[in-house]
Amino acid sequence: MDVVWLLVDSLSFSTTSFASDGPDTMPELKTLADEHAVTFTNAYVPGPLSPSSHASMFTGELPSAVGMHEAYPYFDQNITTITERMAETHNTSLFSANIWLFQGLERGFETKVNFSGPDLPYPLATNPEDYFDAGAVPELYTIWRFLRSDGKPIRSLLNYAAYRRQSDVDKAHRHVSRINDAIRKTRAETSGDDYVFANYMDIHPPLSASEEALERFASDIPEVELPIDVSPERHIKNAEKSYDVEAMERLYRAAIWDFDRALAPLVRDLVLDDVFVVVTSDHGIWNRNTAYEDSRLHVPLLVFAPDEKSRTITQTVNLRSLPRTIDQWVNDESEFNGVSLLDVESNQMSVTEIIHHSNDVYERTGRVDVTKSNHHDRELQRDIVLIQNGARVDYVSGEWTSSGKASTVSRLRERGEEILSQPVLMGDRELTYDDVVRERLEELGYI
Repeated sequence: MDVVWLLVDSLSFSTTSFASDGPDTMPELKTLADEHAVTFTNAYVPGPLSPSSHASMFTGELPSAVGMHEAYPYFDQNITTITERMAETHNTSLFSANIWLFQGLERGFETKVNFSGPDLPYPLATNPEDYFDAGAVPELYTIWRFLRSDGKPIRSLLNYAAYRRQSDVDKAHRHVSRINDAIRKTRAETSGDDYVFANYMDIHPPLSASEEALERFASDIPEVELPIDVSPERHIKNAEKSYDVEAMERLYRAAIWDFDRALAPLVRDLVLDDVFVVVTSDHGIWNRNTAYEDSRLHVPLLVFAPDEKSRTITQTVNLRSLPRTIDQWVNDESEFNGVSLLDVESNQMSVTEIIHHSNDVYERTGRVDVTKSNHHDRELQRDIVLIQNGARVDYVSGEWTSSGKASTVSRLRERGEEILSQPVLMGDRELTYDDVVRERLEELGYI
């Protein structure tokens, strides 16, 4: 049986059509889910950002036990991943525009394609992004330097032609169409069962959207005032940003609507072909003052399982149970932690761990940052959020806060104290990034 796991980076539950009071940003996927999916309305992430959330979702372990989190964004532990489990019986493919998936989590994938750069016919020839701004008219001297730079002028010219064509395509589909095509091609060309993990970054800034989407979600904002193709200023408080935060959120909703129209046809084809499909996110919207807000931790979760009746599950769950869910469905049994989400009948205890080095970004903004170099001499800040059936317990900066039913709060607090008594696993790898990765980090607002 084929398994395709589609992860939409930075998608908050509250900004989708699946929320009862949410905007109508995903009408096509919502219609498809109503017909075929098990829809979870109270699903939470195991970590606040990509490194911790992905690592936990791949292993079924808490970030502190995986060893990959915001304080050490690299996976190098001897822990079995769902990819390695699926590799025993499936062809495994990773298609991602998220660079954090190539920091150790690509282990076990036979095919690995990084979609964070332009789609070039000759990757070994000169990359036009190193010389040109996609939106600017190039100078003749720049073109001459570009063609002479590596001794492959014909191939470099063909790369440039492809790059210019891409810049003229609706940027709302800059990654999704390429990744969708890769999924379709892989399933058509491989024999045997496929396990595919795809990570889309189309709704993570820098953002753009079609004219139709902007008309729907930002018609009262002049296009020149929308922060199109602007990197998120993560290191600055919302009130101090160079762009209007409300305008960015409108653009975000428009981008989701465009993305829905591009993704839903692929999902429908997969479902009609009896593929086990998961659609979810690693965390919610980035444009908030802290990593602890519900809009960061509460995400959509759809599971399309052959022969499973469509239904809505309102019980609390955590994405850390996805490895067990997939493994149990495919192999009838699993050694991954958690529960099979398709068998959930009661509220589960959701745990989100926030492990990071407190730095000037956190001190200024309250936002968790990802460590970009080794800081083993810097004290860790370890926070935790536990949620179950409307009750919530937070441990942030050494202080406990809670809300909800007293008996549930007591259980959550007890579990939180138990987790905090356990050590945090970290590797000792020297964290270094090449120029391409560092440039991508800067574009995404991490640097």
